[in-house]
Amino acid sequence: MLFAQDSNDSLKRVVTRILDGDIDHVAASPTSEHTFHHEQYLTREFVNKFASEQQRGHSIVDEDGDGNLCAEHWKNMKDNATQKMWNVFDESGVFIAVCRHGFCLLIADMVQSGEQSKYVLAVTSKLLDAFGSDLGGSYDIGCRPSELGEHARSLNYMSLINAFHGHAHNRLCQLDNLTTYVEGLGLEDLEGCEQAFSKSNALASSIRYASIFHRRQAIVLKSLKVG
Repeated sequence: MLFAQDSNDSLKRVVTRILDGDIDHVAASPTSEHTFHHEQYLTREFVNKFASEQQRGHSIVDEDGDGNLCAEHWKNMKDNATQKMWNVFDESGVFIAVCRHGFCLLIADMVQSGEQSKYVLAVTSKLLDAFGSDLGGSYDIGCRPSELGEHARSLNYMSLINAFHGHAHNRLCQLDNLTTYVEGLGLEDLEGCEQAFSKSNALASSIRYASIFHRRQAIVLKSLKVG
């Protein structure tokens, strides 16, 4: 099975705050995440299992490149460009996975952060557990070393780079991982996430001040509409 995964920051939600006695002391209200359950939605607790100390509070591109020759080109979503919004928004966007036919498989909230490794790892791990062997998943920086390496290799998982982001990678990397050059993929570009986001962006204005429950409900209902 082929799937694509990517993030989008249009579906932000303004953090709900309460006044705790002193009007100058403003504290974030308790989350009501547990009030909404859906098989597509990954919980924050599950996602955070894949967060290392190095990843906490930083975007994926701020982490060590691990000697990856492509890392110097990864400039989008750095925290120094987005960190000002952490005090305003609780959920700063969503990270999703869609199959090659456009059906949404999984959704995870990005919580007061940029695009971190933990979201990719959580989604990929869940799909490997659900579907087993012979999966192919695309990601903007799919060539980056993963903590799931041993488990993924045992299940014959292939990490790919979607067509649009190919030119941000080293040429040798493109030959191994870019969908254009992988034998058997044909014309598949694995850009289904961008198509999904072009539809879900319409929700942005209606969920900015919604509750956690109603925001997630709206996102799931939108994701179930295909075509």
